[in-house]
Amino acid sequence: YTKRSSAIYRGVLNLIGYAAQGLRDWRSAQRIDPSRPLDDHHIFPKAYVAAGSDLDVERVEALQMVDCVVNRTLIPKNLNLRVGKRPPHAYLGELKKSNSELEDSLIDHLVPPELSSDPGWDRKFGEFLDFRSRSIFALVERFVLEPAGEMEQRHLLTHGSREAAGTLQGQRLDQGLRTPEEAFVLPILEVLIGLGGRAPMHRVLDGVGQQMRDRFQEVDQQSLMSTPGQPRWRNTAQWARNTMVKKGLLSRSSPRGIWEVTETGRRHFEDQSGHTRR
Repeated sequence: YTKRSSAIYRGVLNLIGYAAQGLRDWRSAQRIDPSRPLDDHHIFPKAYVAAGSDLDVERVEALQMVDCVVNRTLIPKNLNLRVGKRPPHAYLGELKKSNSELEDSLIDHLVPPELSSDPGWDRKFGEFLDFRSRSIFALVERFVLEPAGEMEQRHLLTHGSREAAGTLQGQRLDQGLRTPEEAFVLPILEVLIGLGGRAPMHRVLDGVGQQMRDRFQEVDQQSLMSTPGQPRWRNTAQWARNTMVKKGLLSRSSPRGIWEVTETGRRHFEDQSGHTRR
């Protein structure tokens, strides 16, 4: 997945933009105009990796992976980034000085926001590739594989047998059977508030699972290919968390792996839970 002419390469970059409903420019945080010339930028600079920097992967592997689509993202050609051999936190930190919303833009690009401020990430090339590849595959499952599974099942139900449709494993069933993301919002807020407003992701998800266990459908308990052994609902809850961050219900600035409710989130929970009780 290193050839820029490859359909997979181009498809992945466009899928990231589609999922974000338009990528944001790193210099201004404005939505990028897809009709303008774009550049598939190396997130970990190629010259930095090639210079033999101290990374968490072997140099040969790093050189093989530096051009892959997982290390590329679309930015305007006129951004004029002066990168050279500088590590990620150096050039991203420079951009952050003129764009206070850079971390929000990085999240849209599936880039860990800590890359702009934490020098410790400069050597975590392998960890970065693992994180971003999982994030990309989650998009593929959400926007490609699951809808394809639905279409296949509708076809089988129309032209084949219900038994055959019901045996499709790892696919989403009819649209209404998977617990929707919005159903997770209040449980996430309630669990977080009960944990003092801030907690590791796994503790929040464990609490949400306990609270919603009687509401889950069979399909919610199925595993996804990107996370074998983990039930689908945990993935849905994490997508809900991303939406909640964008709406200001959860903090954007909490450390990786930590979920934190905002004052807006607390007010939303009080308003909505009170309305539900009424």
